Amino acid sequence: MRRTLVLLATMTLVVVASGSLALAASSLNNGNFESGYLTGWSVDTTASGETANAVTGYTVPDPFQYCEYDCPPNYLNVSPHEGFRFSLLKVADQSQWTTISQPFTASNGDRISGWVVTLETLYQTRGYTTSGFEDKGQVVLTDRSGTTVATLFKDSGSSGDYNSPWRYWEYAFTDLPGEGQFQIQAKQSSQMWSISPDGWNYEPNVLGLDDVQTSTVSVAPAPPKITSPQNNTYDRDSSISVSGSAERGSTVELFEGTTSKGTIKADSSTGAWSIALSKVSDGAHTYSAKATNAVGTSNASSPVNITVDTVKPSAPTIDSPKDNSIDTDGIISFDGYTEKESTVKVYQDGATTAAGQQFSASNYGGWWQISLYDVSEQATAHTFDVTATDAAGNESAKSTVHVTVDKTDRTAPTVLGAGPPNGTTKVERNSCPAVTFSEEMDPKTLVTTPKDPTNPKVGTSTTFTLVKYGTTTRISATIELYEPQNMRTTQIVTLCPSSNLASNTKYTGKIKGGTNGVKDLAGNQLAGGNQASGDYWWSFTTGGR
Repeated sequence: MRRTLVLLATMTLVVVASGSLALAASSLNNGNFESGYLTGWSVDTTASGETANAVTGYTVPDPFQYCEYDCPPNYLNVSPHEGFRFSLLKVADQSQWTTISQPFTASNGDRISGWVVTLETLYQTRGYTTSGFEDKGQVVLTDRSGTTVATLFKDSGSSGDYNSPWRYWEYAFTDLPGEGQFQIQAKQSSQMWSISPDGWNYEPNVLGLDDVQTSTVSVAPAPPKITSPQNNTYDRDSSISVSGSAERGSTVELFEGTTSKGTIKADSSTGAWSIALSKVSDGAHTYSAKATNAVGTSNASSPVNITVDTVKPSAPTIDSPKDNSIDTDGIISFDGYTEKESTVKVYQDGATTAAGQQFSASNYGGWWQISLYDVSEQATAHTFDVTATDAAGNESAKSTVHVTVDKTDRTAPTVLGAGPPNGTTKVERNSCPAVTFSEEMDPKTLVTTPKDPTNPKVGTSTTFTLVKYGTTTRISATIELYEPQNMRTTQIVTLCPSSNLASNTKYTGKIKGGTNGVKDLAGNQLAGGNQASGDYWWSFTTGGR
């Protein structure tokens, strides 16, 4: 049965306040364990197999080693943080507690600090995230009754540290009525041995201490840091939580200009602090913070500028398209005006995600323009809601337009030009008259009899004909359709006679319109014919050769 890794380490400092005047901290005896023993420390090992010793190092097999076959094992090593030795508490299977402790005294302005290592932090040197190890390794400050004052170390296992398995902790004493008596206690417990990250190797839980010392705070704290909100940002609800970090246990005061906005004690373990502000007026605000310890007050932090804006912008105007308009190609361009430097969004048919958006720069006077492509046809009109969101995130009320997308082609084709141009003389006898239409035409209405059924664009025609002027007899000719440069915006049609035209003879080219004439792909009849019947005619004269 696979056992779960449990690594529990607790370090406790007990504070007892006396009524005497403040004195410098008493030194810890053998706080660096360089005597080679736990001299000065009380040791409690209640179960068989538990140990507490001053050691020169600790080694465990590397559970992260990758080896395909018969490789020599790698090891993870802990060396003292300073000097040549450190204390190591090791628990046995099904143990209760392994403990070392030592009393000392301190006053306001004093500080206790040290370094701690656990099996979990040792594994983290390989970058392993050990959040599932259930390691409760801690450094805790309590009063004489056992009430916790501050947790100074707690290994969350949330991230690895490739540099060192040692973790630093400290606590600065403030607000004491006088000299205090303290006890530092390192305590390791486990109900079963730890399972390494590979899930198979078992190692006893350990807790190491080194360089445990007391000192006197001799300087004022460094300026606090404001980490939230970010500089030059916006707030839109008039409630601002200003937070950051400062010297642990120091008193942080927040200012707007020279006006105090409140004080808070920085967390004794992490130095974190936070002050909540409410009903902050609209406009620009600049905040800074100072920290105070037993020695003095820091300089001000770097300022943070916040703009409070609780007012929504006006709904944008929509100049185009007009409400209840019709679009014929599925490309709809919207434009209008709005508050400068706001973001305009277009929402389609009640969607909560914008179909398009654009920032309205101030140099354009708040003008905005957004195009939507491939808007589908449907039985009813599309509904488009347009809003503006200012820099603070306030979104305006919506302006709405309705647009029907109807891509049905109702535009009739026209003749853009014919050649040779009307009235031209001395035309080469081997010329092929040509016509350019305004759009792609239906081949069936021009090539009435294809030469090859698989190619409907070449053949003979009864709707594009060439006759001698004043007659109705068609000249035998081949018709062919072209798309200029593969574009479908126009259509070129040529009619090449089967033999050279007669010399010095006038000819007429005829494009048949009306119901039985030429049509575009949508079936629209020819428009702009120059004959009463709707036909389009033009004439030219050949030369003498």
